[in-house]
Amino acid sequence: NKRTNEEYQKVLQSVLEDIRNLNELSEGLFDLTLANSDVSMMRFEKIRVDELLVHAQTELQKRKKDYHINVYFDEMPEDENALVLNGKEHLLKSSFMNLMDNACKFSGNKKVEVHLSAAGNKITIKFKDQGIGIPQSFLKKNLTPLERGHNTARIPGHGLGLALSKKIIELHGGNIHIQSVENKGTNVTIELPV
Repeated sequence: NKRTNEEYQKVLQSVLEDIRNLNELSEGLFDLTLANSDVSMMRFEKIRVDELLVHAQTELQKRKKDYHINVYFDEMPEDENALVLNGKEHLLKSSFMNLMDNACKFSGNKKVEVHLSAAGNKITIKFKDQGIGIPQSFLKKNLTPLERGHNTARIPGHGLGLALSKKIIELHGGNIHIQSVENKGTNVTIELPV
């Protein structure tokens, strides 16, 4: 059928959006597979968490121009080695980006505050938003991949972000804690060993 240039642009834009969604899903599933891999088979490398957090922020803001991601360095050690851990850079970056993306995507103001602190042999990163929150029934399901809360129906996504982040953090010997109140916001706290 003959169409106007505007109609062709709309169709191409829709196809491009579908390709991006499929790409995000594929990357998420690949990362989930990696996170479920045998840890003894992985080669970990030294990673500066503060730098990786800033890289994740920069990359996500390039993709999503309407996001407001503020990173704060709360308690920083004098010894920079206290910010270095052994891990898989790609996976940790993916986890940080997922948590930032979720916070912005599910908040009307598209904003997240990220707080980094390091004390002793532990690095703590907190992601805080004022979004729609996570239903308690969903949190009790232990963040099953490809499942989403009942309040997310109108927001695009695949239900991989939180489950993937949890697996990645656990792979690195860390813990993830989620506190959420529907219609008030979510706080996700990651603790990683140095």
